[in-house]
Amino acid sequence: MQCDRAREFLSAYRDDELGPDERHAVTGHIEGCKTCNDTLADDERIGRFVKRLGRVPPPPALAS
Repeated sequence: MQCDRAREFLSAYRDDELGPDERHAVTGHIEGCKTCNDTLADDERIGRFVKRLGRVPPPPALAS
């Protein structure tokens, strides 16, 4: 699998939404590709950061 193809699957891979064949192919690529492995790690870090932010109610003025 090439990097550009693997990157298309990273979000679904992270969310455990791939079928077994696709997951196996992406796992194999990530294990051998530092760039894609780092991209996945960055995506996971960003996801954890966003979750920690929590939800903030919108200001009332936004309704209008």
